[in-house]
Amino acid sequence: MKKTKFIILLLFLLVMAGIILISFAQFKKETQRDYRQIKESGQSLIGILSLPSTANLLSGPSDYFFREISQNALSNKIAYCIIHDAQTKPVLIFSPGNIDQQVDDTIINRSLLEHGYIMQEFLTMDGLALIEFAKPVFKDKNIAAVVRLGLKLPTNTFFTYEHLVLPSQIIFFILLALVFGYYWTILSFKHLKTIKMTDDGTPGIRQGKGDVKDIIENLEVYLANMKEKTNLAESDRQKLESRLKISQFENKQFFNIFDAFDFGILLIDSRDLVFFANTYLLDILGQSQEDLINFSYYDVIEHEGLKAFIMQLISAERHLGSKDINMTFEETDPGQFYQASSSNIVDAEGALFIRLIRVVNVSREKETEKLQQDFVNHIAHELRTPLTNIKAYNEMMMDGEIDNVEMQKEFFNTINDETNRLAKLISSILELAETEMGQITVTKDMVKTDWLMEGCIEAVEAVAKEKNITIERQVPDNFPKIMGDKEMLKSALINILGNSVKYSPESARITFAIKEVDDMVVFEINDTGFGMDEKDLPHIFEKFYRSENEDVVEQDGSGLGLAITAEIIKTHDGFIEVESELDKGSRFTIKIPMGDLIIG
Repeated sequence: MKKTKFIILLLFLLVMAGIILISFAQFKKETQRDYRQIKESGQSLIGILSLPSTANLLSGPSDYFFREISQNALSNKIAYCIIHDAQTKPVLIFSPGNIDQQVDDTIINRSLLEHGYIMQEFLTMDGLALIEFAKPVFKDKNIAAVVRLGLKLPTNTFFTYEHLVLPSQIIFFILLALVFGYYWTILSFKHLKTIKMTDDGTPGIRQGKGDVKDIIENLEVYLANMKEKTNLAESDRQKLESRLKISQFENKQFFNIFDAFDFGILLIDSRDLVFFANTYLLDILGQSQEDLINFSYYDVIEHEGLKAFIMQLISAERHLGSKDINMTFEETDPGQFYQASSSNIVDAEGALFIRLIRVVNVSREKETEKLQQDFVNHIAHELRTPLTNIKAYNEMMMDGEIDNVEMQKEFFNTINDETNRLAKLISSILELAETEMGQITVTKDMVKTDWLMEGCIEAVEAVAKEKNITIERQVPDNFPKIMGDKEMLKSALINILGNSVKYSPESARITFAIKEVDDMVVFEINDTGFGMDEKDLPHIFEKFYRSENEDVVEQDGSGLGLAITAEIIKTHDGFIEVESELDKGSRFTIKIPMGDLIIG
């Protein structure tokens, strides 16, 4: 009897200890969860409140601001929300119970004087536990305001109905199971029947005597059945493990595809945690996978522009489409321009599953836009000059202002020259455009280099004689042959040889040489003309580029000849080089692969 009372007392003590331990664990877990939720929500809310648009509230209406704060999901946890101007003066105050007046000055001063994100836990003068988030608002790179947000920390009670009901239910069912198991065991051993297997493999029942032999045989049957079920469970486990490994392999391959992209990919899940970042994005962020994965984007992404972009996306409506924003990464990729955009990936039920952020390098597109704009401006300028001259001379002739026959003839010649200049410019622009777009027809055939040389010299010989310029030929014993379009190659060489004549002084000397080097036919045109400044050399093959040298400016030209020449040489799988020194002359070297066929 005493033993039974002792066992009952021991069970009662165990039950009470179990209830207390389970209640304490539940209380501690709930407190930690509430604290984490308040901290994360406060970080997100202070990030939204500190956007640049908050600075506009200092000079505009604040009704919308107070309405949004009062309707926030955390409104019952918000103790106060205060916006200070640049001189730390409070200009907007939201404090339902005037709790902000109970905050110590040390806490306030630290929030206002620190130029960054601040989080402080403290007790008010009335003993209320608060956590304050503070962050400055920047406008035009200056601090325009400081936002302070105070949230109430959770005040959970240990012995509450909610904390006690669950452990009490657990203990009740444990006791019920012990009592039921005790009586079931007694009855089983008292009235146990033996089981035999039928022909079809299912258990069969027959009367037994209930002795030890019957019990052992019965247990052996149960153990065999249990072993069979265990084997089936192990087989199912192995199949699931195999499927899991296959799924992990497929996910790894999927991420490897993302890593091969030449633009940044960032995946953020519905909890605002970083799920994945590909190698491209990690490189321009200067961070690693370990720094980002499974952490809140707000805590781990160091680039303020990308962080602000994600924050705006999260605070906006989820059904809105993708929004683009431009940004730079000066620390890791200076001088490059990037564009960030986003897409929402939803599950089968339409709920947000993953937010995908793309960061694409758009430097080339911006450079192309600039080049196109410059090209249009150059064309407009080059076309406007001859058209203006033609219009002016024509109007003077039409108004009868010119009576002198010789002057009229001079005007007609000027109009004719400007018309020819305009036609030549338009022809050059069309030729360059067709060459760059690959629309020009290239008829390649075996070309004799001696024919090329003589044709080019003959084209510029008249102008050279007017300036008393000598063109010296340097040729090999056997002229090599090349495979190409002879008219296009002739046009390219005439552009260079013509420039040498145009930009050389009276009685100058020009050397035109042909030689064969490493299966390449080399054309060299060397002059002793005005030459080029070192700053001009990188740009001479750009469209419409002309040197600011006075000797060059005096000569007519559109700045397209060398650009067309470079495109023609490129079309023939060759390349062009230039060496020049101001007031000493220039040397152009063109190399084109030799032809494989032999012409009889």
